[in-house]
Amino acid sequence: MKNVTKKYKENFVLNNVSLKVEKGKIVGVFGPTGCGKTTLLKVIAGLEIPESGEVYLRGKKVFGREISVPPEKRNISFIFQDLGLWDCLKAQRT
Repeated sequence: MKNVTKKYKENFVLNNVSLKVEKGKIVGVFGPTGCGKTTLLKVIAGLEIPESGEVYLRGKKVFGREISVPPEKRNISFIFQDLGLWDCLKAQRT
């Protein structure tokens, strides 16, 4: 991603964010609640549309001026880390 900005109403969640991941590397996204981790992933996957910037996958532009490849054509996925998906684990949180 290059210079990606995403906001909800007047709140900037991603403000001019750039990220490059080299081929074969594994990256973790960490931070406090509300810092934009999920929004970052949603923008990459195409589930959220940024106000500005460019998104590339495997060297091809999937979002930017005059292009917005839909999520189903990006061949990318992620899983939310939420224990609510597994009822048996909810009791262990308390």
